[in-house]
Amino acid sequence: MPPLGAAFLPPIRDGLRFRQRCLSGGLVQALICNTLPGIDPDAAPLAAARRRPVCSGRAMMVAPSAAADPLPLRSMDPVSTSPEPRSRPPSRPPSGRFRQRGAAAVLTAVSLLMLIPVLALAINIGQLYYAQRDLEKQATLAALSAVQISSGCAVGGVPAQMSAITAEVTRVIAANSVDGANSVQGLLTGINGSPAVEVGTIVSTSGFRKFTPLTVGNENVTAVRVNLSRPQPVPFINLYGGGGMLYASATAEQPAYASFRIGTTTLNLDQGALNSLLSGLLGTSVNLTAVGYQGIAAARVTLGNLALAAGVNSLNDLLTLDLTAPQALRIISTALAATGDATSGTAAGLISGLAGQSYDNPAVIQNVFGQIFNATGTTLNPAVTSIVGAIPFVDGLGLLTALGQAAAVGGPSIQLPVTVSIPGLAGIGVFLKVIEPEQTSNPPGRPGRDSTNTPYTTAQSSQIRLQARINLSLLALPLVRLALDVDAGNGLAELLSVNCPSTTNPNARATIQTTSSLITATVGTFSGSATANPPQDPQSGTVVNVLFLVRIIATKMSQTLFGVTHPAQTATGPTFPQALPLLSSSSNLTSLVTSLLASSLQINILGLGLDVGGILAAILSPVVALLDLILDPLLSTLGVSLGEAGVTVDSITTQRPSIVNTCLPGTVNCQ
Repeated sequence: MPPLGAAFLPPIRDGLRFRQRCLSGGLVQALICNTLPGIDPDAAPLAAARRRPVCSGRAMMVAPSAAADPLPLRSMDPVSTSPEPRSRPPSRPPSGRFRQRGAAAVLTAVSLLMLIPVLALAINIGQLYYAQRDLEKQATLAALSAVQISSGCAVGGVPAQMSAITAEVTRVIAANSVDGANSVQGLLTGINGSPAVEVGTIVSTSGFRKFTPLTVGNENVTAVRVNLSRPQPVPFINLYGGGGMLYASATAEQPAYASFRIGTTTLNLDQGALNSLLSGLLGTSVNLTAVGYQGIAAARVTLGNLALAAGVNSLNDLLTLDLTAPQALRIISTALAATGDATSGTAAGLISGLAGQSYDNPAVIQNVFGQIFNATGTTLNPAVTSIVGAIPFVDGLGLLTALGQAAAVGGPSIQLPVTVSIPGLAGIGVFLKVIEPEQTSNPPGRPGRDSTNTPYTTAQSSQIRLQARINLSLLALPLVRLALDVDAGNGLAELLSVNCPSTTNPNARATIQTTSSLITATVGTFSGSATANPPQDPQSGTVVNVLFLVRIIATKMSQTLFGVTHPAQTATGPTFPQALPLLSSSSNLTSLVTSLLASSLQINILGLGLDVGGILAAILSPVVALLDLILDPLLSTLGVSLGEAGVTVDSITTQRPSIVNTCLPGTVNCQ
């Protein structure tokens, strides 16, 4: 079988030769060739195969193929110069490219119809994007501005109440909204049941920083969350129904804290008195040298080191530990050793020795470190724990005496050995009873007061009772018995404000107001021995009776020296700890007891009552001197300053307002 297309090759070849002969024969021959009807050298191979041209001499004819019908022949006079008009060649259908003319217009029209909804969808998406971005911008700006009101940094250092925070959010939204104040209420509708404006704190959980709502007035508030919502904008062409809602939320945080303590634990007693005091408080034998006490007083320990030494995971766990005195001493020793400096290392060795002493049935102290650090029954703000753990604000001696006081709370009175030389003194007993332990410092807290006017952050001194029972001879009269009780209430220091750094003042500032301890003194008489423990309470009665002729009668009487509220003081960073100037008042324990003695003592001679208390008070001036010799140094060592107010600021912590997250309430990984 011949290959495909082989039948067409000869006709095509012959047609090409014919055309070549016609063109090479000159103009006349070319015209004759072109006048032949049906001759189209460019026709398809089938047409060329049907007509096989033959050119011979002056005549030309087309020989039909055997398989084709005979073609009509047309002769032409070779002499005539006017050829017969040739007929118009038959029309042929247009080729492929001409048949597609006008298709582009149709496709364009169809494409435009399809592009219109796509364009409308793009415009609608742009509207939604712009509206969502605008809502997020308003939530972010409102949260950043509101948290500065909440922390107090933008309002004089005093945190604002909820009404002021909400008003600030409203103001910021109105200032930044396209519609102005008219659209504010429509945006403040909340999200997923959460209100539009919330206050709370930030808690880290599984690597996520989450917002935890708190009640208004909670002392741990450090953050503000703003939740906004609005209807979707009207679409350019409503292709999807519309009617949905847009949501945006922003949480901002700005902590502003200060840590401080009231009173100072100083070495106002000699080493013998300190050993006796700590021995009575701790329930063991304490025998430290003066150099040892100085080293302990100079050492500093952090709550973070205490937590590590106790093997707990958080500071809140540390504050809730129930320990005996030896266990607490071991933790303190380990924490001091971890500090790394020589002074703390020496103090750690001394306190470790105390922990190894034998104790008489040591009792378990509930929340021992919580009592010492003014955090009993509370939970530290998570933001605070990262700050307070690194503050070296506890001196070793203050921690030691505070621990001793915590161990002695609820226990019997502790008799303190007293060595004093007073004319006519026959016997003396001084006893200490701890009602509330000294709080060496407080965790960092926020300034201001809550809605019930309760301060957020305070520090207070210890609450103790000193009891003195004195036997002495007066005017050759034997065994004058005088009872004196001194109750020292808590001195109080309150954090009023924390001012963040600004362009005019680059350092943070804390303002604190202090009230000195409330002192109540009671005088009377007692029976029995001056050193009997527990001591007998003061009572009214005859102090001295000489043959029933001369009697000195004491009337039980109490007088209170109320704490004096001193002017507020301001500490300015960046150097801490920083001791504020000591504040003193004109009233003191000596003047208080002198006044009481003058009022409570009478001399009865032959039944005649003579009011000569002033004279007797002058005669009893050695007893008053006892206050300066024993009671004042003892109280000062325990952190109680009579008639004085001393505050030490340990830290001021402020940060710039920052966005914590923008997740929506109720969604995954967002409270």
